[in-house]
Amino acid sequence: STPLQSLVLMNDPVFVEAARAMAQRILSHADLNDTQRLELAWRLALARQPRSQELSVLSNTLKKQQATYKADPSAAEALTGVGDLEAPSSVDRSELAAWTTLCNVLLNLNETISN
Repeated sequence: STPLQSLVLMNDPVFVEAARAMAQRILSHADLNDTQRLELAWRLALARQPRSQELSVLSNTLKKQQATYKADPSAAEALTGVGDLEAPSSVDRSELAAWTTLCNVLLNLNETISN
């Protein structure tokens, strides 16, 4: 993908809302831990299991996003408010924002877009 394509896909409200819907789906699996959720997100986006290196990158990305949105609840509220889809009241907004960002990254991967 080109830089312009990536910019559009990552910032377009429709893609942000799609990423949030995916994040809500992932978080609805309360019986899964973060690693299992990361594997599920990867499989939903790419229809294959992540390699260990890919899982490591995802895990680090998720941890950074969780820290970012815990430190800035207003940014989490803004991100999770994009679009018409209702955010469930039972889900922590900073956690939903972190997963939304992670899902946005997955949906923007060249492998996701091109295959």
